[in-house]
Amino acid sequence: MFSSPRLLKQTLNSLENIVISTIKGEHLFWCNQYTLKTLGFDSIEALLKTHHCICDFFIEDKKKGYIGKYVDTLNWIDYALKHQDKQNIKVKLKIHNKMEVYALKVYPIDYDEQSRYVVIMQNITQLEKTSIALKKYQIQLQKKSH
Repeated sequence: MFSSPRLLKQTLNSLENIVISTIKGEHLFWCNQYTLKTLGFDSIEALLKTHHCICDFFIEDKKKGYIGKYVDTLNWIDYALKHQDKQNIKVKLKIHNKMEVYALKVYPIDYDEQSRYVVIMQNITQLEKTSIALKKYQIQLQKKSH
């Protein structure tokens, strides 16, 4: 399908989702341009000077269902792989002093002996805000009916 690595790279860079490649969920080794732009970096090299993992940006909030770097004894990637078929995996990221919520999906890469994965993260911040507003509205309606 992709006749050249350049075409594949351009395709992935055209996506308006965070797309990363990681080893064991601990070491970032590639990301698309949207990821760099969203996180405020000019290059992967600049990003890797201060962060080795996308999970460095995660803000854990168990009450709201946002995972952190670790969930119980599992790192975030292992947790997502184990649970993503049963539930949406969500993370809250602190980006430029602003909180954003992303749904993520993990895909194993069969390339070499290392545990490599592609992670795609879609911004669902507005959906989460709408969901919270609807829940508050439902609670208000229930209070009025009693």
